[in-house]
Amino acid sequence: MAVAVIEINDSGIGVSRGEGLLLESPGCAVLGERKVLVGEEALRHARLYPRRANDLFWSRLDQTPLDNPVPQARSFADVAYLHLREVVQSAGLDAGDQVVFAVPGTFEREQLALLLGIAQACSLEVLGIVDSAVAAAAAAAAAAPLPERVLHLDLQLHQAAITSLRAGGAALLREEVVQVGGSGLARALDALVRLAGDLFVRETRFDPLHSAEAEQSLTDNLRLQLAELAQSPGIPVSVSAGRRLHRVTLPRELVIERLRPELSALVQRARELAGGAALLLLSHRLARLPGALSAFELGAASRPLPADAAAVGALTALPQLAASGPEAQGLPFVTSLAVEAHN
Repeated sequence: MAVAVIEINDSGIGVSRGEGLLLESPGCAVLGERKVLVGEEALRHARLYPRRANDLFWSRLDQTPLDNPVPQARSFADVAYLHLREVVQSAGLDAGDQVVFAVPGTFEREQLALLLGIAQACSLEVLGIVDSAVAAAAAAAAAAPLPERVLHLDLQLHQAAITSLRAGGAALLREEVVQVGGSGLARALDALVRLAGDLFVRETRFDPLHSAEAEQSLTDNLRLQLAELAQSPGIPVSVSAGRRLHRVTLPRELVIERLRPELSALVQRARELAGGAALLLLSHRLARLPGALSAFELGAASRPLPADAAAVGALTALPQLAASGPEAQGLPFVTSLAVEAHN
């Protein structure tokens, strides 16, 4: 059985065996007294039950008690366990399966230790942990040569991360990880929901944000069509209210204009770090946002990455997982990778 890679990002926990993603499950939970919903099912109920919804358990992975604990989950770590257990089952992983975790460089050492404990509770055999930005850059290096300076840009739910890497000879080394607030996927989606809501009011006199059910439907539609909107001139959006179906067309240019402020902090920080001389690698989470590719034309080259880039790169770390270096609970945490030189 091939080694599975589990990429931890609170916007979506991805699972791969090296050939595309098997699944990507959103880092969301709805904490009910009788049942805890996680992943996609939770996201489809989050706006219906906002006080029970939680999307912080991966970014704030610790054992701090929840404000609204339930019998199945009393801390962020408990919710993360429930989510990872569901991901493992949905991906068809079996007890004892070997996995490598790809995690963002924003994870602290204590969080890595907790992650390993959660994985053990899910009966997984963890071979090691790889920085997801380093892994994604390694996959990019296998496809085409990298310059000496590389910036990997990624989005999480409530922030963005810029990872500075140096490619020299046959090695790829992580140098710095910068967190950028105000540029997360959750904030971008909220901005689109408000934009679409205004458009519905203006064109149909129907306000979908005055009904939890309509707001949930609108949010689901926009989230699922986000990638399409990055390429299309506009997308049709419909929301039911009673027996009536309200429709509008959301123009791509209007969306790009609305998302520009949400990306501004990340664009500015990337410009400062790049200095016009670094290659920008854009994760699929960032590249699929409408207008993101053009926003990062900073005088330096940019390259969007496929959704499984971190997984593909993480598998190249298998020979290095026994190497010395920073460790979490005795397992290696890989922040540099060997890459093949191109002729």
